[in-house]
Amino acid sequence: MRHKPVMVVLAITLTVGMVLATQTVASAGRSSRGSSISATGTISCTGASGNVRLSPGWKTNSNTLPGPSKAVFNVSFNGCSDTTGNITTKVFSGRLTGIINFKTNDCSTNFGGPVTLYAGPRVPIYWNRDARVGRVIPAATNLAFVTVTLTFTAGVGVKFTFTHLSVTGSFSAKTVSGELDSSLDGCSPIVGVRNIPIAAGALSQP
Repeated sequence: MRHKPVMVVLAITLTVGMVLATQTVASAGRSSRGSSISATGTISCTGASGNVRLSPGWKTNSNTLPGPSKAVFNVSFNGCSDTTGNITTKVFSGRLTGIINFKTNDCSTNFGGPVTLYAGPRVPIYWNRDARVGRVIPAATNLAFVTVTLTFTAGVGVKFTFTHLSVTGSFSAKTVSGELDSSLDGCSPIVGVRNIPIAAGALSQP
């Protein structure tokens, strides 16, 4: 009868050990949405792809009845690297996902130079599982979009640029700049542009 407590203690020890091991593996595999460990250093990404969905769509004749427009970003940055920081993987990727609010859906205004946006929450870049600080995916990098510049060149497409956005979370020691490139060939006066496909881009901390 005296051996039973020892067996119980061993069982409890094994159970606790299994739980701790499971938690360690889980923390290594979850997305940066649940991470509290921030990446440090300077981020640079050399590619981008995805789309920006517009609601309502942008039109060339919207100056007669303009209205606010919501731009939903779903863009992956790839070919990312970190210098002088704590990231332990050489190349990784992340996804910019969130909403910025334009004051009008008129193409002439939005493609006419720097555009001041309605204030809104920061837009996160969630880092994918190929980004690691040791065994843990780093926390998101949260960008404060205040202004963006959109330019349209016939036969070339549309380019989004943003410069020196303030950052919280990972890589927050410096501001973030970047661009997103699309082959979109202008706006429609009737149906309107509802989706801007992104085929290239870059992200840096100058």
